[in-house]
Amino acid sequence: STMEMRPLPQDEHGATSVEEVDVEAGGQTADGADKLSDDAPLPSFVQLFSLSRPEWPALVLAFLLTLASEGLGIAIPLVIAGAYDALIDPELEATDIREEVNKIMVLVIFMHSGSMFLGFVKTSIMGVAGERVVARLRNRLYRAILRQEIGFFDQRKSGELVSRLGTDTTTVQTATSQSLPEVANGVCKVIVAVVLMINISGKLTGIVMGVAVFILIVAMPFGAWIGKISKQYQDTLGEAQNCSTEALGAMKTVRAFGAETVESERYEKLIGKPDTPGCCWYTIGVSPSTYSLGYKKSIVGSLFGTGIFWLGLGAMYTTLWLGFLFVVDGEFSLGDLTAFQSFIFQIGFG
Repeated sequence: STMEMRPLPQDEHGATSVEEVDVEAGGQTADGADKLSDDAPLPSFVQLFSLSRPEWPALVLAFLLTLASEGLGIAIPLVIAGAYDALIDPELEATDIREEVNKIMVLVIFMHSGSMFLGFVKTSIMGVAGERVVARLRNRLYRAILRQEIGFFDQRKSGELVSRLGTDTTTVQTATSQSLPEVANGVCKVIVAVVLMINISGKLTGIVMGVAVFILIVAMPFGAWIGKISKQYQDTLGEAQNCSTEALGAMKTVRAFGAETVESERYEKLIGKPDTPGCCWYTIGVSPSTYSLGYKKSIVGSLFGTGIFWLGLGAMYTTLWLGFLFVVDGEFSLGDLTAFQSFIFQIGFG
């Protein structure tokens, strides 16, 4: 037999309701309630993004403001390149150089200020839209939980449900109101930067893009593994929260049976014991805990981040080295080289 979490009907905005959860029977408990399974399929991206449907016009406006803000920002290196070229132009007098530099830098300040103002407006819109999404989601999720049969609450601890209303809905908020615009903005920024870099030097651009593709290939399995570890970490932390909620909610019973030590060991098993002897602070042969999972995530995350920065900065220094030689050979100007280096950072941020 199966027991279903019935979805709420669509709200007045037409946004998708809380996802339907089918719970397959895995036997029955003592009171006849079905056992619950955590193997329900993950919601699709379309389902998640539809939660922010009432905010779509505001998010589109925020995306357009983002393009304008980033467009001004990515054009600044090209403008500054003119100042560098003016500094080493042998045909200009000192007065002319000063006038040209002043004119360029005033324009840069205005462009920078405009970019920051548009960024402020964009961030404010996305922040408020995100709060609207998470507030609506929490209300609908709570109503959906209250509609479930009693057997659902027999198998779901109150701490777990509270965590779903808090932490998990915040994750959905980020995914629906911030991640997509940021991804689209990053893709556009990278494309524009690469086009401008090719216009300056195809050779140097080839080096940068080769390293970028290699980093992307290496990052994919690392990202998948870190995501898996992070999920295990959150699940284990949720179990620990359930454990503490049960004990603290029934403290009279715990005290009456002298079960303080038992409950403490039960909680420590899920959190982990960092003072247990081990190699380099890592305890071997223990069950998964937030400490052991967090240890792995910290070490691998540090290795991944350091490796990415090593490759990225190494590529930047290599292109700078070759760029100096190209300037000497007259293939492009010093201003073009400075703009090219700025575009490398733009790709990194994108």
